[in-house]
Amino acid sequence: MHTCRQQEWLMTMFWIAGREDNILIIIANFYNKLIIYLNFLPNPIFSSIYENSNRLFLILIIATFFYTLKQLFLKYLFRKHVSKTDFLFSAIAIFSFSIIIYGLTTAAYFIDNPSENDGKLECIGTLGDLIGGVLNPVIAVPATLLTFLAFWVQYRANDEVRKQFETQKFETEFNLKLSILRQEISEQNLPKLDKEYYTGREIMYQLDKELKLIYFIVKNSISTNDSRLILKISYYIFFKGRLLFFKNINELASLHRLERVELLNVELILSSLYSYFKYDVIDVESVNSYVYAEEGAEDNDNNGEELTIERISDLKRGLENNLKIHDVLGEYESSIVYNLFNDLYSLNLKHLPFKGHETRLSLIFRQIFNIVKFVNLNTSLSYDHKRSYLRTLRSILSNYDQSHIFYNWYSETAPKWEDNDNKYLTDFRMIHNISPDNLIEDFDLNIIFSNRNFKYESNRKASDSLFENIHIYSNSPY
Repeated sequence: MHTCRQQEWLMTMFWIAGREDNILIIIANFYNKLIIYLNFLPNPIFSSIYENSNRLFLILIIATFFYTLKQLFLKYLFRKHVSKTDFLFSAIAIFSFSIIIYGLTTAAYFIDNPSENDGKLECIGTLGDLIGGVLNPVIAVPATLLTFLAFWVQYRANDEVRKQFETQKFETEFNLKLSILRQEISEQNLPKLDKEYYTGREIMYQLDKELKLIYFIVKNSISTNDSRLILKISYYIFFKGRLLFFKNINELASLHRLERVELLNVELILSSLYSYFKYDVIDVESVNSYVYAEEGAEDNDNNGEELTIERISDLKRGLENNLKIHDVLGEYESSIVYNLFNDLYSLNLKHLPFKGHETRLSLIFRQIFNIVKFVNLNTSLSYDHKRSYLRTLRSILSNYDQSHIFYNWYSETAPKWEDNDNKYLTDFRMIHNISPDNLIEDFDLNIIFSNRNFKYESNRKASDSLFENIHIYSNSPY
């Protein structure tokens, strides 16, 4: 009865400490079987060991009690997760410490109470043989386990140091790549018509105006309503330049199933406009100052609309007279010339267009792509951590930079931004800050990104939009 009560209390404490902690249950079973075995041995010394087994029971109860308190404090008060390695180490330490204390107290008990062994030294020798034979393997097993744990703890420590070193190495390389990209962006320059230069981030804004002008010309010169096809032709001209466009015009006509004469008309318009910009530019601001001086400052408010129309008409006449634009544009003259120069007036191009920007842009886009790839291929980072690093990358890109990453991908000049293998635009939100107002109006991002099966950050499915200003959310279950 006494033994059953001991086992019941001990098993209860172990259950409180955690039912998954099998090592404590093994200890309890071993203790119970050892006590039952000693109880049936005839030697009075064994009976004395049984009677003194309460010491071991008390030691285990106290140790288990404090261990249980520790677990409860860590789990419910400090909300701290305790790993299985920590538990195993604690269980083995408690068991080993209890065995050592029990051995010392039992030996001291029999020395202090010689009546327990009838005063016979050979009885004490038998007791020593029993304790040594039984406890040696019991102590050896925890010792082996503790040695294993020592190696395991050292391995885990070395692994943590290795991970910290790899993280530090990754961040150093990542920051170096960002620094190179910033430097490359800041060192870019674009010659103006007045011999000065655009520099840094202003360049992409100017190039954006040039691409929109080319798109406008192509859209009004070929017989298709396919906005993506128009972008492919436009971006080829923008990226490669009008000379390569003319050189490969037959191949492009065949590839995109277009009439060769339509692309030739595009090339003629581009060449005419290039010559116009290069040799006989009408400075919009100078025209503005001249007209205002002629009309008088007092009439500026009343005649603002008329002056704007007159200015556009002057530009139109200059192109028609100098380049015989009607011979090039034919039936498209009325729609193209007026709208073209309306756009020119609004955009106010001040650099020589259509020369191609592959050398300038490919270097920047390649660096951005490689940084995204570098982060994505780091298997030690979680998806959320990758997004965090790429936010840092995106923070140094302007809205126009991100718009041109979109054009670079959607024109199929660089399709690997978003394909079956890479999801850099969707999963990693590399064009998250793109502004619909800055895009060519023919492109609807809701339609282009109709596939909503992309990743999202943990616990942010309902707020992790694909774009900052357009609410497109993932419907992926993961």
